[in-house]
Amino acid sequence: MEMAPLVSRASGLFPGELRAQAAAMARHLAAAIGQHRIFYDSFYEAELARPNLDLALLEIYHQQSDLVVVFLSRDYEAKEWCGLEWRAIRDLIKSRQSERIRSPVHWSLA
Repeated sequence: MEMAPLVSRASGLFPGELRAQAAAMARHLAAAIGQHRIFYDSFYEAELARPNLDLALLEIYHQQSDLVVVFLSRDYEAKEWCGLEWRAIRDLIKSRQSERIRSPVHWSLA
C-alpha cells in the first residue's frame, strides 16, 4: 500500500524501549491538533508495511515533517533503525534546518 504524501506538524523518532513515552506524546499532540497531523508509526501501520521502509521514513522525516522530535536513550546510537533514521536528522543539521529538530529529554539521564 502506497502512503499518500503526508505533511505532518511533528514526527517522532525513538528506540523501542521508549515507545510508551513516544506514544504518550503522540496521543497528546493528536488530541490537540489531530491525528492526521502527527506522524507516529502506530497511526500508519498498514501504510508502513512495505519494503524499503527506511527510505520512506527518511523522506517523511526530511521532506514531509515540520518538526522532528527525537527521543534519545543510552543505547540510541547502537540501534540499527535509530542509526538509519539519524541520517535524516544529520541531513537536516547539514542543510541548516536544525530548528526543525527537538529532543524532549535524554531518557537515560532522567
